[in-house]
Amino acid sequence: MYQNIAPWLEHVKGQTYCIVTGYSRLPVYKLNETDVIMIDSGLPREWEGIESCLDKEKLFVKAVITSHYHPDHVGNHLKLRRKYGAKLYLSPFAANAKAEPMNMLGGMVGITTYRQVQRHFGESFAPDFLIDWNAPSLEAEGVVFQILQLPGHCPEHMGFITPDNVGYVADTVLSKNIIEHLRSTFTTCVELELASKEKLTELTCDKYIVAHNAVCDSIRELAIQNREHMLERLRLLEEIADEYMDLDTLVARFLTVTNNVPDSVRKIAGTRHNLTPLIDYLMDTGRFTARAKDGFVQYKKA
Repeated sequence: MYQNIAPWLEHVKGQTYCIVTGYSRLPVYKLNETDVIMIDSGLPREWEGIESCLDKEKLFVKAVITSHYHPDHVGNHLKLRRKYGAKLYLSPFAANAKAEPMNMLGGMVGITTYRQVQRHFGESFAPDFLIDWNAPSLEAEGVVFQILQLPGHCPEHMGFITPDNVGYVADTVLSKNIIEHLRSTFTTCVELELASKEKLTELTCDKYIVAHNAVCDSIRELAIQNREHMLERLRLLEEIADEYMDLDTLVARFLTVTNNVPDSVRKIAGTRHNLTPLIDYLMDTGRFTARAKDGFVQYKKA
């Protein structure tokens, strides 16, 4: 859920802050009164507000650490490099995704097209440093951030823990307000994402920043709620598929049952994309069966 607000700086703990936009919370770690490290950079359309917030607070961005390659997390990396000379840190997969629009399309197929990627997802760029996905920590500007491997939402999706013991969980969970109004969550691998949500229930930090869009003292309840939301969507798909049906029929029935039928091609395509990994998971775990008939793949509860 997007709100049209002027971005502002929120104190979280110690030297850890975040820029609050209408869509995200972007972590900011202060090296001193002026120099900062950002984690993620927000949507391209939010740049003017983010820039205004940084200028108002007299902050200079020395580096940007990246949780993953999606456009709402890397949308302003290049602008921060151009304005401040900020060093960009990306994982190998994220770096490859941002190297060329076709690579980005590979991770977003089904919700967008090549020309939409070119128009809306920002310019391509190369990182200054690669983040070792398997490493326990990352050093940037002399400061060490712990790395949280949280795969599932997308390949090499990660969170970070700041020196103030503030955990940034990126998109592994969404805020309560968002999850309650969501048709279905964007995921790449349901099995890994369920495990990552479970992993967060055992995480012990003093504070947590959720990319979309909250700061909280405990992540356990939110992680459980997000995990249950995904499990409920799996159960609903099983309930709906009481007879063989093709993917588009299954999506249409899902939207009807959830009383949330959009009138947008992009939104329906997005729901189709988001449900496909859930169907794959149901197939993997033997809860769905499939057949080929009349040129269609049809699914049914096993």
